[in-house]
Amino acid sequence: MFVVEILKLGLSGVVFLLVLQNYRLLKQTLEKKGPLDRARSRQINLFMYMNAAFVLLVGASAVVGVLLSRRSDSLVRCRTSLEQLDTQAKLPDITVSNLRNGIAGHLSICRPVLEEAGK
Repeated sequence: MFVVEILKLGLSGVVFLLVLQNYRLLKQTLEKKGPLDRARSRQINLFMYMNAAFVLLVGASAVVGVLLSRRSDSLVRCRTSLEQLDTQAKLPDITVSNLRNGIAGHLSICRPVLEEAGK
């Protein structure tokens, strides 16, 4: 049950289980009496490098997730601003000055998003 709950966390859970298994393998190997055979030592090293790669992958995916969420937040603000501008434009007593101010506000919100999308 413990493993299933951890695996529900996704890639982070898999990486945690690999690191835990690596720890157990190292502990078991170091507790054995006698010299450490070369094949087992290579397997442990390979497993450690794989774990390090997975940890880097999880870290990179977290950073990418944060960057993408920032971009999507900006898109949501831009879309909301456009909807507000549309609603404002449909008001019967809207003045040209108010509409200009609304457009300027919308542009200040959406211009960075559009410039980023154009890159």
